[in-house]
Amino acid sequence: MISLREVQQVFDEIADEFNKTRRRPWRCSLEVIGFLQKGLLLDVGCGNGRHSILACAMGLEVISIDISARMVSIALKNLREYGLDELANPIVADMRYLPLRNACIDGALCVAVIHHIPTEIDRRLALREIYRTLKDEGLAIITAWSIWNLKRFINAIKVKFKMPRTASFGDTLIPWRRKFLRYYHLYTLRGLVKLVRASGFKIIRYYSEKGRIFRENLVVVAKKHGTS
Repeated sequence: MISLREVQQVFDEIADEFNKTRRRPWRCSLEVIGFLQKGLLLDVGCGNGRHSILACAMGLEVISIDISARMVSIALKNLREYGLDELANPIVADMRYLPLRNACIDGALCVAVIHHIPTEIDRRLALREIYRTLKDEGLAIITAWSIWNLKRFINAIKVKFKMPRTASFGDTLIPWRRKFLRYYHLYTLRGLVKLVRASGFKIIRYYSEKGRIFRENLVVVAKKHGTS
């Protein structure tokens, strides 16, 4: 349907406008940031660095990773503006192949990222990489957009109808300022929990948030199994 390379190109193009409109960190990120009193945090799909800024401001060292070089550049600039760049390590990388050793991370954020990866196989591969880099008992938070939003649901049906052989149900293309199409795979809460569990994690809790009638964001808090 669409390649991860094309996803990366879109985010390179929209990075500057994204930075102007996406400044506030998601409250659910505190599920991990607030839990860690010290240590190393992985911010996967860091975008403009809004969650990395929050984590560094709370005294954590952060590895901020994004596939978009433009996004990483903006994240570094924003961190410098807050005087937090010494605590951050921005890296351009594909989250399916994290350039990190095993069990080196104390906690991980994957906020509004996993739904941009085009195939279920690659989404699972990306989550397994997060699992690999976490220390035993390390916490991760994974969020995705819910399919139970009328406009998104209709878009997903249209995409499946237009591309029945290449699109999975839940795949959709959402315009950004009518200039670019952003790929999303929309989930049910049960579907997201299943994906996270299949990637090796122990589920701690899960919930949905935002939206007056239908919840727009799905949140899963998970932990790496201890081996001791």
